[in-house]
Amino acid sequence: MSAHRATVRQAAEAVRAQQGQVRIARSERIPTLVLSSQYGGVAYPVSGLPGSNDFRANWTVTVGTQFPLFTGGKVRGDELVAQANLAESKARLQQVKEFASLDAQVALNALNEAVSSWQASQGTTQQASRAYSIAEVRYREGISTQLELNDSRILMEQATINSALAARNVQVARVKLALLPNLPLQTTTSSVASQQSQQQQQSTQQTTQPQQQQQPQQQQGQTQTGTLANQQIPPGL
Repeated sequence: MSAHRATVRQAAEAVRAQQGQVRIARSERIPTLVLSSQYGGVAYPVSGLPGSNDFRANWTVTVGTQFPLFTGGKVRGDELVAQANLAESKARLQQVKEFASLDAQVALNALNEAVSSWQASQGTTQQASRAYSIAEVRYREGISTQLELNDSRILMEQATINSALAARNVQVARVKLALLPNLPLQTTTSSVASQQSQQQQQSTQQTTQPQQQQQPQQQQGQTQTGTLANQQIPPGL
Protein backbone atom coordinates (compact mmCIF):
# COMPACT_ATOMS: atom_id res chain seq x y z
CA MET A 1 0.00 0.00 0.00
CA SER A 2 2.89 2.39 0.71
CA ALA A 3 4.05 2.29 -2.94
CA HIS A 4 0.71 3.74 -4.08
CA ARG A 5 0.82 6.77 -1.78
CA ALA A 6 0.80 10.15 -3.52
CA THR A 7 3.88 11.33 -1.64
CA VAL A 8 5.79 8.17 -2.58
CA ARG A 9 4.88 8.57 -6.24
CA GLN A 10 5.94 12.21 -6.09
CA ALA A 11 9.31 11.26 -4.59
CA ALA A 12 9.78 8.54 -7.23
CA GLU A 13 9.12 11.05 -10.02
CA ALA A 14 11.66 13.39 -8.41
CA VAL A 15 14.25 10.58 -8.55
CA ARG A 16 13.54 10.06 -12.27
CA ALA A 17 13.91 13.78 -12.88
CA GLN A 18 17.28 13.83 -11.10
CA GLN A 19 18.42 10.84 -13.15
CA GLY A 20 17.62 12.85 -16.27
CA GLN A 21 19.65 15.75 -14.87
CA VAL A 22 22.62 13.42 -14.37
CA ARG A 23 22.38 12.24 -17.99
CA ILE A 24 22.23 15.86 -19.14
CA ALA A 25 25.31 16.75 -17.10
CA ARG A 26 27.23 13.80 -18.53
CA SER A 27 26.18 14.66 -22.08
CA GLU A 28 28.06 17.97 -21.81
CA ARG A 29 31.30 16.03 -22.34
CA ILE A 30 30.15 14.82 -25.77
CA PRO A 31 31.25 17.06 -28.66
CA THR A 32 28.53 18.76 -30.61
CA LEU A 33 28.23 18.54 -34.39
CA VAL A 34 26.47 21.27 -36.38
CA LEU A 35 25.34 20.76 -40.00
CA SER A 36 23.70 23.66 -41.83
CA SER A 37 22.70 24.16 -45.47
CA GLN A 38 21.49 27.13 -47.48
CA TYR A 39 20.04 27.09 -51.00
CA GLY A 40 19.00 30.12 -53.00
CA GLY A 41 19.21 31.93 -56.31
CA VAL A 42 21.51 34.88 -56.99
CA ALA A 43 21.70 37.26 -59.93
CA TYR A 44 24.05 40.09 -60.85
CA PRO A 45 22.42 42.12 -63.64
CA VAL A 46 24.42 44.64 -65.62
CA SER A 47 21.64 47.19 -65.66
CA GLY A 48 18.10 47.33 -64.30
CA LEU A 49 16.29 44.40 -62.78
CA PRO A 50 17.49 40.82 -63.39
CA GLY A 51 15.52 38.57 -65.67
CA SER A 52 14.39 35.05 -64.96
CA ASN A 53 17.30 33.60 -66.93
CA ASP A 54 19.87 35.66 -64.99
CA PHE A 55 19.47 33.72 -61.69
CA ARG A 56 21.93 31.06 -60.78
CA ALA A 57 21.56 28.44 -58.02
CA ASN A 58 23.68 28.95 -54.90
CA TRP A 59 23.87 26.01 -52.47
CA THR A 60 26.18 26.09 -49.43
CA VAL A 61 26.73 23.32 -46.85
CA THR A 62 28.51 24.02 -43.54
CA VAL A 63 29.76 21.42 -41.06
CA GLY A 64 31.05 22.44 -37.62
CA THR A 65 31.96 20.74 -34.34
CA GLN A 66 32.68 21.89 -30.79
CA PHE A 67 34.80 20.15 -28.15
CA PRO A 68 34.59 21.07 -24.43
CA LEU A 69 38.32 21.26 -23.82
CA PHE A 70 38.77 24.22 -21.43
CA THR A 71 35.68 24.61 -19.23
CA GLY A 72 37.36 25.35 -15.90
CA GLY A 73 35.84 22.26 -14.26
CA LYS A 74 32.28 23.35 -15.03
CA VAL A 75 31.30 20.04 -16.63
CA ARG A 76 32.71 18.02 -13.72
CA GLY A 77 31.07 20.33 -11.20
CA ASP A 78 27.69 20.07 -12.86
CA GLU A 79 27.99 16.29 -12.89
CA LEU A 80 28.87 16.19 -9.17
CA VAL A 81 25.96 18.47 -8.31
CA ALA A 82 23.58 16.30 -10.33
CA GLN A 83 24.84 13.13 -8.64
CA ALA A 84 24.46 14.72 -5.20
CA ASN A 85 20.90 15.76 -5.99
CA LEU A 86 20.18 12.24 -7.22
CA ALA A 87 21.52 10.71 -4.00
CA GLU A 88 19.46 13.16 -1.95
CA SER A 89 16.29 12.36 -3.88
CA LYS A 90 16.88 8.61 -3.45
CA ALA A 91 17.35 9.05 0.30
CA ARG A 92 14.20 11.16 0.47
CA LEU A 93 12.31 8.46 -1.45
CA GLN A 94 13.46 5.80 1.01
CA GLN A 95 12.47 8.00 3.93
CA VAL A 96 9.05 8.70 2.45
CA LYS A 97 8.53 4.96 1.86
CA GLU A 98 9.33 4.22 5.51
CA PHE A 99 7.01 6.99 6.70
CA ALA A 100 4.26 5.73 4.40
CA SER A 101 4.63 2.18 5.68
CA LEU A 102 4.53 3.40 9.26
CA ASP A 103 1.53 5.59 8.53
CA ALA A 104 -0.32 2.67 6.97
CA GLN A 105 0.44 0.51 10.00
CA VAL A 106 -0.79 3.28 12.31
CA ALA A 107 -4.04 3.56 10.32
CA LEU A 108 -4.53 -0.22 10.45
CA ASN A 109 -3.87 -0.27 14.20
CA ALA A 110 -6.36 2.58 14.65
CA LEU A 111 -8.98 0.55 12.78
CA ASN A 112 -8.33 -2.52 14.92
CA GLU A 113 -8.50 -0.42 18.07
CA ALA A 114 -11.79 1.16 16.97
CA VAL A 115 -13.28 -2.26 16.20
CA SER A 116 -12.17 -3.59 19.57
CA SER A 117 -13.65 -0.57 21.35
CA TRP A 118 -16.92 -0.99 19.47
CA GLN A 119 -17.12 -4.67 20.36
CA ALA A 120 -16.42 -3.88 24.00
CA SER A 121 -19.08 -1.16 23.99
CA GLN A 122 -21.62 -3.70 22.70
CA GLY A 123 -21.11 -5.85 25.79
CA THR A 124 -21.27 -2.80 28.05
CA THR A 125 -24.53 -1.72 26.42
CA GLN A 126 -26.05 -5.16 26.93
CA GLN A 127 -25.01 -5.17 30.58
CA ALA A 128 -26.41 -1.68 31.14
CA SER A 129 -29.70 -2.64 29.48
CA ARG A 130 -29.92 -5.76 31.63
CA ALA A 131 -29.20 -3.72 34.77
CA TYR A 132 -31.89 -1.22 33.84
CA SER A 133 -34.46 -3.99 33.34
CA ILE A 134 -33.55 -5.40 36.76
CA ALA A 135 -33.84 -1.92 38.28
CA GLU A 136 -37.32 -1.57 36.77
CA VAL A 137 -38.40 -4.85 38.34
CA ARG A 138 -36.98 -3.83 41.71
CA TYR A 139 -38.70 -0.44 41.53
CA ARG A 140 -42.01 -2.02 40.49
CA GLU A 141 -41.84 -4.42 43.41
CA GLY A 142 -41.01 -1.58 45.78
CA ILE A 143 -37.51 -2.83 46.64
CA SER A 144 -35.52 0.08 45.14
CA THR A 145 -36.06 3.82 44.84
CA GLN A 146 -36.64 6.18 41.95
CA LEU A 147 -33.06 7.44 42.28
CA GLU A 148 -31.63 3.96 41.64
CA LEU A 149 -33.90 3.57 38.60
CA ASN A 150 -32.77 6.94 37.22
CA ASP A 151 -29.13 6.03 37.72
CA SER A 152 -29.61 2.78 35.82
CA ARG A 153 -31.31 4.63 32.97
CA ILE A 154 -28.53 7.22 32.78
CA LEU A 155 -25.89 4.46 32.68
CA MET A 156 -27.80 2.66 29.91
CA GLU A 157 -28.09 5.84 27.84
CA GLN A 158 -24.42 6.65 28.37
CA ALA A 159 -23.46 3.14 27.25
CA THR A 160 -25.64 3.54 24.15
CA ILE A 161 -23.97 6.86 23.34
CA ASN A 162 -20.52 5.32 23.79
CA SER A 163 -21.48 2.44 21.49
CA ALA A 164 -22.69 4.85 18.80
CA LEU A 165 -19.50 6.89 19.12
CA ALA A 166 -17.41 3.72 18.83
CA ALA A 167 -19.34 2.70 15.69
CA ARG A 168 -18.71 6.15 14.24
CA ASN A 169 -14.96 5.80 14.98
CA VAL A 170 -14.95 2.43 13.19
CA GLN A 171 -16.48 3.97 10.06
CA VAL A 172 -14.06 6.90 10.14
CA ALA A 173 -11.09 4.54 10.49
CA ARG A 174 -12.34 2.41 7.58
CA VAL A 175 -12.81 5.45 5.32
CA LYS A 176 -9.38 6.77 6.24
CA LEU A 177 -7.80 3.42 5.46
CA ALA A 178 -9.61 3.30 2.10
CA LEU A 179 -8.53 6.85 1.19
CA LEU A 180 -5.00 6.40 2.55
CA PRO A 181 -3.24 6.37 -0.88
CA ASN A 182 -4.44 9.92 -1.58
CA LEU A 183 -3.94 11.35 1.91
CA PRO A 184 -0.80 13.19 3.08
CA LEU A 185 1.53 11.57 5.55
CA GLN A 186 0.49 12.01 9.18
CA THR A 187 3.49 10.36 10.84
CA THR A 188 5.90 13.26 10.28
CA THR A 189 3.54 15.87 11.70
CA SER A 190 2.73 13.72 14.72
CA SER A 191 6.43 13.11 15.42
CA VAL A 192 7.15 16.83 15.20
CA ALA A 193 4.26 17.58 17.52
CA SER A 194 5.49 14.97 20.03
CA GLN A 195 8.98 16.47 19.94
CA GLN A 196 7.56 19.93 20.59
CA SER A 197 5.46 18.63 23.49
CA GLN A 198 8.51 16.91 24.99
CA GLN A 199 10.49 20.15 24.73
CA GLN A 200 7.68 22.06 26.42
CA GLN A 201 7.51 19.50 29.22
CA GLN A 202 11.25 19.75 29.75
CA SER A 203 11.08 23.55 29.88
CA THR A 204 8.21 23.46 32.39
CA GLN A 205 10.10 20.98 34.55
CA GLN A 206 13.16 23.21 34.49
CA THR A 207 11.07 26.22 35.56
CA THR A 208 9.21 24.36 38.31
CA GLN A 209 12.32 22.82 39.87
CA PRO A 210 13.76 26.18 41.13
CA GLN A 211 10.35 27.08 42.52
CA GLN A 212 10.15 23.77 44.37
CA GLN A 213 13.63 24.36 45.73
CA GLN A 214 12.69 27.86 46.92
CA GLN A 215 9.57 26.70 48.76
CA PRO A 216 11.42 24.52 51.34
CA GLN A 217 13.86 27.38 51.92
CA GLN A 218 10.96 29.77 52.57
CA GLN A 219 9.35 27.26 54.92
CA GLN A 220 12.63 26.86 56.79
CA GLY A 221 12.93 30.62 57.07
CA GLN A 222 9.38 30.87 58.42
CA THR A 223 9.99 28.14 61.01
CA GLN A 224 13.22 29.84 62.12
CA THR A 225 11.48 33.21 62.54
CA GLY A 226 8.67 31.47 64.41
CA THR A 227 11.08 29.85 66.84
CA LEU A 228 12.90 33.15 67.37
CA ALA A 229 9.63 34.90 68.09
CA ASN A 230 8.66 32.21 70.60
CA GLN A 231 12.00 32.57 72.32
CA GLN A 232 11.70 36.37 72.60
CA ILE A 233 8.15 36.37 74.05
CA PRO A 234 8.20 35.70 77.81
CA PRO A 235 5.99 32.84 78.98
CA GLY A 236 4.23 35.05 81.48
CA LEU A 237 2.82 37.31 78.80
